[in-house]
Amino acid sequence: MRSCYLGFTAALFFTSILCENPRYGDKLNKPTLYPAGTNIFNPTAGLRDGLMANLHPKNGSMDQWGPGWIPQACTAPQSHKDPLKLADTEVWNFHYDDCPTPWIVCYNKKSGYELSTVFDLFGRLPVKSRAYVRTLMILPQETGQAEGYAYTWNQDIVIYGNDIDNFMVYIHETGHALDLGGAYSDDGSWLSSSDDWLTSYDQDKLVVDGYAQTNQIENVAQNHILDSYDVNVPGGFGMLNGGWRDIYHQYATLDRKQKKADDRLVPGGECSKRIPNDEVIPFPSSWTSRVMKEKKRAVGEKPNVDIAPGLERITPVEFDTRELCGRYQASHKH
Repeated sequence: MRSCYLGFTAALFFTSILCENPRYGDKLNKPTLYPAGTNIFNPTAGLRDGLMANLHPKNGSMDQWGPGWIPQACTAPQSHKDPLKLADTEVWNFHYDDCPTPWIVCYNKKSGYELSTVFDLFGRLPVKSRAYVRTLMILPQETGQAEGYAYTWNQDIVIYGNDIDNFMVYIHETGHALDLGGAYSDDGSWLSSSDDWLTSYDQDKLVVDGYAQTNQIENVAQNHILDSYDVNVPGGFGMLNGGWRDIYHQYATLDRKQKKADDRLVPGGECSKRIPNDEVIPFPSSWTSRVMKEKKRAVGEKPNVDIAPGLERITPVEFDTRELCGRYQASHKH
């Protein structure tokens, strides 16, 4: 059971969906608001400019970890199984003025993008959404991988290649962390499998785009982009697209949920809760000698990754959007 976002530069053909619950796992059969070949990740859909203009960068700073230590989560992605690639990976803290605990970022220097770009885009997310992301991993494009690829895994966001500078991807993947992390319910249940969401879906004629057709998990994540636009851009989504009525019940339901959850998609305020960080480990022994030779530095003091006193701890949830709803294949690129 797999699900991930493959960038808007890839034409996608999906294999069968393997989720246990057919209602949120099956491919959706409603037509789309945006035509085939256009999804809302694409700048031509018109959402990106409005979101970038109204979700502003957050002030803060970055500092790099000393050598020899890495969050355990950052050793899992495929590109880190090669010691030569791990040697190109740095670990950074992203400090933003709206939260006393930094976010940990594993950044591969060969990703093709400056770390400052990641700091800017991630910081534009409202802090009440950002709180549901644990670790951010920025990696180079893999050989044979579709151009643009990202997924959310145990509330860690992993972004490859061309998607690193696409703000819509950060909103979409954070939408997974919120939905599957139980941010919209008192009992930790998913919005995408709730009766409330499925009833709203049944009332609409359309879904927003071809990627939302994948399944309800991806549909909810795409609606995070829609509702972020609707609540933060003057005039809302209705001013951008005259077909808004045909998808209204879906993004209106998400809006009602996020408002009840303390306006989670709206900037402002400070973080009151965070997910505890993953365990910090030494570079695995098979990698250490090569990594230290590359960096020409001794192992430093183990970083303290405890969340700040006074912050509520969000209970971590184990999930993998690559595995939740089907394995997807990109047949060609354009």
